[in-house]
Amino acid sequence: MPDTNPFFSKDGLQNLQDMGEIDFQQNILDIFFKTARDYLQKTLTAIQEKNFSAVHFSAHSLKGAALGVGAGYISRKIHLVEKESEAEENLDRVKGLIKYLDHWEPIIRNTDPSKYTDFIEEIDYGK
Repeated sequence: MPDTNPFFSKDGLQNLQDMGEIDFQQNILDIFFKTARDYLQKTLTAIQEKNFSAVHFSAHSLKGAALGVGAGYISRKIHLVEKESEAEENLDRVKGLIKYLDHWEPIIRNTDPSKYTDFIEEIDYGK
C-alpha cells in the first residue's frame, strides 16, 4: 500500500505558486517527477552497492529538488536517508518513496493547479 501522506507542505506550495504562471508550475513539477525517479534509482543502486557517499550525494540532490517544488514529505524522508546513509532501513525507505511517487504523480498531473491546496500537509511544528 503506497504511502498517502499529502504531497505539498504549505510553505512549499506557496513558493511554487509564487514562481508564476500555471504552465510554468506544471513544467517544474514535470521536471521534478522525472528527476526524482532518477535520483531514487541512483540512491537505491548506491544502497545496494553499499556506496554510502553516492547514497548521501543522490539523497541530498533529491532533497533539494523536493524542497524546490514544496514536496515536504519527500524532503523529510530523503533527509533521513541522507543523514543516515549507512542505515539498513534505507532500502525500505527508498522503496517506500518510489511507491509514494507512483501514488502521487498521476494525481498531481491530473489535477487543476488551483486545487493543489487540497494536497497540503498540515504539520504542527509545536509538537
